[in-house]
Amino acid sequence: MAKMLSKQNSTPLFLRSTLRHIRLCNRIYGDNKYSQAINPLYETLQEKYDRYEMMKLDRYFASDNLFMCDHMLDNDIRTSHESCNQYERENNDAFLLDTFFPNGRFGDIIRKSKAKELNIVEQLALKFETLGDQHPLFKLAAELREGISRVRRAMEEYNEAIREEKLALAEVDIAKEALRKQYAKNYFDAKQEKGRVKADFMFPAITSKLKEVPVEEISDTPDQTAQAA
Repeated sequence: MAKMLSKQNSTPLFLRSTLRHIRLCNRIYGDNKYSQAINPLYETLQEKYDRYEMMKLDRYFASDNLFMCDHMLDNDIRTSHESCNQYERENNDAFLLDTFFPNGRFGDIIRKSKAKELNIVEQLALKFETLGDQHPLFKLAAELREGISRVRRAMEEYNEAIREEKLALAEVDIAKEALRKQYAKNYFDAKQEKGRVKADFMFPAITSKLKEVPVEEISDTPDQTAQAA
């Protein structure tokens, strides 16, 4: 008896097995009602799966962009810390590091989670702005705020990419279920019409790997039984 598609089977296996079923139908009986019934559902699943793969790739890109923007902000924080340190060395009466940075270090900031880090950097930018626009370090506020905006946009894009990927996957699951039911219906109808043995020929073995005839089983030597006949 032919093995049916299962909900646990992967989408690539669904597509591969269905395409083989369609070609077996056409190979044995020509273009027929079984391949015609299932082909639209196969094409729909292929379309939905292609879109899901694109959405998954978009999520990877969004993740890479978020990582890059976060790294850039960390560098902005390091630059601000170095600028404060240099300003203190050149101005003995300035004590900005301990005032602006936790324990005078930047590491405590960049090791925070993204949400906490952004809040702390917002406060850091505000501290630089309180120095006044004539102060040499005032410009650091704008650079930090620009970095914050980049990270926030990247986070929004990443969250949107996750949402789109989940929606695309849901559409794949719906298309898979429709295809699975039609695949089973094709077998039931073919068995009723042509009998189990003939129906089985229209359905491939469902395995995680393509089942192929071993090379050693293929021979150019004429079959001995045929020769004897």
